[in-house]
Order: sequence, then structure tokens, then C-alpha cells
Amino acid sequence: MTLTQVGQWGSGPYHAVAVQGRYAYAAAGTTGLDITDLNNPAAPRRVGGLGTSGYAYSVAVAGDHAYIADGWAGVQVIDIRNPAAPLRVGGINTDGSANSVAVAGNYVYVADGRAGLQIIDIRNPAAPLRVGGINTDGQVYGVAVAGDFAYVANDYAGLQIIDIRNPAAPLWMGGIDTGGAARSVAVAGDFAYVANQDAGLQVIDIRNPAAPLRMGGIDTGGAAWSVAVAGNYAYVAGAGLQIIDIRNPAAPLRVGDLDTAGLAWGVAVAGDYAYVADNYAGLQIIDIRTPTAPLRVGGINTDGQVYGVAVAGDYAYVADWSAGMQVIDIRNPAAPLRVGGLDTARNEAVGVAVAGNYAYVVDYSFRLEVIDIRNPAAPLRVGGLDTNGHAKSVAVAGDYAYVAAGFAGLEIIDIRNPAAPLRVGDLDTDGYALSVAVAGDFAYVADSDAGLQVIDIRNPAAPLRVGGLDTADSARGVAVAGDFAYVANDYAGLQIIDIRTPTAPLRVGGINTDGSANSVAVAGDFAYVTDYSVGLEVIDIRNPATPLRVGGIDTAESAYSVAVAGDYAYVADRDRLVILRIQDTDSDSDRDGIPDTTDNCPQLANPDQANFDRDPLGDACDPDDDNDGVPDANDAFPLDPTESVDTDRDGIGNTADTDDDGDAVADGADNCPLAANRDQADADQDGIGNACDPDYRFCWECLPSRTGWRSILK
Repeated sequence: MTLTQVGQWGSGPYHAVAVQGRYAYAAAGTTGLDITDLNNPAAPRRVGGLGTSGYAYSVAVAGDHAYIADGWAGVQVIDIRNPAAPLRVGGINTDGSANSVAVAGNYVYVADGRAGLQIIDIRNPAAPLRVGGINTDGQVYGVAVAGDFAYVANDYAGLQIIDIRNPAAPLWMGGIDTGGAARSVAVAGDFAYVANQDAGLQVIDIRNPAAPLRMGGIDTGGAAWSVAVAGNYAYVAGAGLQIIDIRNPAAPLRVGDLDTAGLAWGVAVAGDYAYVADNYAGLQIIDIRTPTAPLRVGGINTDGQVYGVAVAGDYAYVADWSAGMQVIDIRNPAAPLRVGGLDTARNEAVGVAVAGNYAYVVDYSFRLEVIDIRNPAAPLRVGGLDTNGHAKSVAVAGDYAYVAAGFAGLEIIDIRNPAAPLRVGDLDTDGYALSVAVAGDFAYVADSDAGLQVIDIRNPAAPLRVGGLDTADSARGVAVAGDFAYVANDYAGLQIIDIRTPTAPLRVGGINTDGSANSVAVAGDFAYVTDYSVGLEVIDIRNPATPLRVGGIDTAESAYSVAVAGDYAYVADRDRLVILRIQDTDSDSDRDGIPDTTDNCPQLANPDQANFDRDPLGDACDPDDDNDGVPDANDAFPLDPTESVDTDRDGIGNTADTDDDGDAVADGADNCPLAANRDQADADQDGIGNACDPDYRFCWECLPSRTGWRSILK
């Protein structure tokens, strides 16, 4: 089974942003690079993105390429000529953690954490090459390049100045304690401007690189994480956006500020706008034409944390925590598109189910929401109900919604009137109800440490526990198909439970997964298990007693839940919805551990793949193993092409046996070499012994004449 990511919706936290032309390039943490079209600042539009293998902290753009500081994965080089389809063309691991990056000429300068400053030759983008580096004291978080020098924001070691005229041998020139933790640096003219975390903005005179001098500073009212300089102003990201007049370096003055919705990590300035990387609040676009009154004109939200997903028709419905429910058009899986959304009452959407014209969303803080989805672009809340416990999951069957409500157990809600859902029954389970599935007359609850609970729901007003099973770990998710319940059982992997007798559910099989099994969906012969940090695992369940892992994929973040529809799996992967194409390229029909595509007996188990005659068929299914033209069923020596018959059954084939019939007369002298006749009788004297002569009994001359038999027969 092969899983291939074909698309994603949603992004990780925005840490930094660079602007070139009409596009903004955001370093989006776990989801890599995001590209946004800025043609209309009031309505920016995400047009492309690319996942990276590390954690994207920073980005610089030069010409046709974006350079990503990708944390432990070093530097990634991305071709951005087609913003809708950026392409990784190269990369290089650095010795530390790539926190920030600057580009100047043929080189990328990397703020590489405890590994100091690293210098990378990028003349061949497909093969970036480290040419030099220098260790500085402490953690290097930021870097700027101007002329012959690199300026390094070096945490509590302040600002360090490095001579880079010889990239192969960078040389420390000077430094200065900035009075705090230097996080970012920008250079303009004779001054370096340092975002100094809790010590605000510091202005450093760098005219003498060997002896930099603090000129002035200002408390920015919160943590200063990043700084950009344009004209007479410094723009500081931290406590929202702060605008500082720097015309007098000795006395910088705050002239304007704007509180952003999230945590402002990074800032870039281009023309009349400042672009703020605002963590989970995404990209904020600020009009700075009037520095004393900056104005937010637009933004693109990376939304909340994706905990749950349901698929119906052309749409995926995402439970997106603080961003409520999102509706994603999935007709083009490679480019899923958000078409609508709705905040939920508690802003803690963790689960969703869809039935008919309605989506049912559970808010963790005790709430079920009923949402009309007939117009996907404008979903409408029509009703809701407070639950008695933390609402973790919801399933819908017929006229009822079934809510796994934490310590409150199972709650049953009548939804015949969507505008006024009504609780009609509930049942306190022994544990903490995390997930629920409904099949026929029963609800099956994944009840955390209390395992699987089986609830008779024929009378919704009085649900009755009829059975249960300790699953040996924490039952976190459940799906039901046919005679079996499939339980995602935390560190005990997937457990398969026979539920034909609801009063006595029986474990029939299980398989450990590599991580923490959170949820499970079943489609056809396979169970799809979200395994938290490990991603998605695919389990062959044709033999429930011996489930077999046949595929999997690391989804990069934290896989919380999964829905399967057709050829695609949809994974709620913390910051995003990941869409995976399911291809049964590695099907293993005989379950011998060898994929059908390479199995020499795909329908008959033969894990050893023995193949005596080396033809396309393994010995287990080859009708003629030695390829001698004699079927194995008739071949006394199926693995010896020189032998096929053993007349006397002495274990020696006739070709090699000197006495084929075992009558103690050698074949060369035996008048019946294939019929035992130790007496060698030959009545008609024709050289063929009686034992094998077909006509010796009709030899007239051989009949005794004195009996008269010859005349009678004539």
C-alpha cells in the first residue's frame, strides 16, 4: 500500500516573512513555505506552498529562489518561478539549528544556533556548499549582511560583527552587549538595529566595526522578536507592530503601534505596507503610510489546530479548534480550497460528523453545534446544545447524535428538529469517553483506560451497557465494520474486537503501531490508524487474528484523526488538513509479507520465494518446478530436471538407476527393464520377457500340442 501526499490545506505558525514583487513568502513552521499573492492587499490570497523536512523559522528571497532556515534540517533552496507550484531544488544540513538566513551575492549566511554563523555558496542552487563558518558565544538567532560584514544577533552575547570578505575564513571583528537577548538585527547606514527581546529595540553605531557603540534604545512594551528598517522608521514585531522614529538614533521614539491578532514573530516592509508574520493568526498586512496611525487592511489566517475531519461529496469539513468549522472544496485534491467557515460557540472545535444537510460539531467545552451546510460558502448555525461533559467526538445515526462526552460518558441527542436538539438519554461510562461509533442497535465507546464499552441504544432514553472489554491501554478511537470493532489503543496500537456477541466482546487480534494510536477509520480490507507523531498507518485486516501493516506515511506534524473517501485519506494533522492518495501498489493478497508486485506466487503464501527453475513462478505455485515438461504431480523428482520416473521406487531415478525395476538384473541384460522379472522368462523367445511382452500368450507354436488345445483354438 502506497500513500502519497497530493495536497494540504492550512498552515503552521508564521514565524517570518519576506516580500518580493507581488508575493509574500512566509516561513510557516511545521508546514514549511507559504506563498501569498499580495496584488490586492485587502484580500491576500494563498497561491502555493511547500512542506519542508524541518521547521521553517525564517525565509529570504533572491531572484528565482527562496532560502528557508529550516531548523534542524538546515537550509532549503526552493525554486519560486511558479508561485503556485514551488519546487525544492537543493538543500544542505548545517551543524546547528538554522534559525535565520540572509542572502548577499553568491552566498547565504545562516544564523545556526550554537554552531554560530555558517556561510553557504549558492552559485549552484541544486548543490549548495558550505565554504566557511565561525563559532560565536551562545545561540545565534539572527543575521544581516551589509558590505563586508555580517551582523549577528547572538542572544545574550549581544551583537557580533564578522568580517566576511573571505567567505572561507570569516573573521570576528567586534561585538557589544545589548543588555538583553538579541533575536534579530537590521542594518541601515551607520547603524544596526537590534530586536532585543525583553530589552526592546537597541540602536548600535557600527561605523567602527571593531568597536561598535550603543547609541540609544527604547522599550517596546513587550518582547521584541524581529525588526525591519525602511526610511526614517524601524518596525518591530513583538507586542503587535511597533513603529519607531529613528531619525535621532540617540533617542528613538515610538510614533505608532497596532495590536495584531496573534503573536507577532516577524516583519517585512515593502512600499506602503508592513507584513507581519503573526504566528497562528497568519499574515497581517498593515498600511503604514501614516506611521502614527497604522491600519490593518487585510490578512490571511492560518486558522486554528485541525483536530477532526469528515468528508461528504465534494467537501471536507474540518473541526479547526479556535477557528471553528472550515469547509474545504476537495474536488482538486492537489489544491484544496477553503470555501466557507463558521466560528463555533466555544471556539474549541474538536470533532465533526456530517449527515444530510447538516454538520454536527462538538466543541470541547461542553457543546454540540448543528450547522446547515447546504450552502458550503455560507454555513449557518441553526441550533446547539450544551453537553454535560467535555465533548470529544460525535457520531450520527438516524434521528440521533451520539456524543462521547468525557467523564459524562455517552450522551444521546434527538436531532429531528435541528434548531432545537434535545438530550434524551445518557450513560456514565466507567472511564473518559473519547470516541463513539454506532452500528445497528449498539453504540461502541472508546472509553480511555476503561477500554471498549458496548451500549444498547434501542431505547435512546435509557441506554444500557451490555458489555465491555479492557483493551490493555487507553482506548482513544473506535470504528465498526461488520462483525468487528477496531480500537485505536494509544501505545498498544490497533486492537480488533469480535462484537458478534455484544455482551461478551472478544479480542481476536491486534498490532502495535510505532506511535500513539489516536483514531481509526475502516474502508474495505484496510484500517487507517492515525498514530500521532508517526503519521498515518495502513493495516490489512482481512485476517482479523493477524492484522498486517502494509503501508504508512509520516504526516510531519501530529495526526489526530482520519476520514477515508474513495482513493483518498484525509488526515487532521494539527496545523493542517493533509490529503493522501491511496494506491494499492503493494497489495499482498496472500499475506506472506511480499507485495503482489514482486511476489512470485501472489495468491499462495511463500515467504521464502523459493524458485528452483528461476522462471516467473515460485515453487509453491509452479506446476513444473524443474521445468522438465513433466508436471510436478506426475514427477517423482520435481526438483531434478534430469529425472522424473522411479519405477522401483528406490529413490534413484531411472536415468541414473542401473536396475530400474529392482529385480537384480541390470537394465542392459534385462529383457523387461521396467517390469520386475527375476526369472527372465521369455516363452516366445522374442527377446521380450513374458512380464512385459504384450503377445507372448498368443504364440501358437508355444502352446503344448499334445493337449489338443492348438487344434481346438484353430
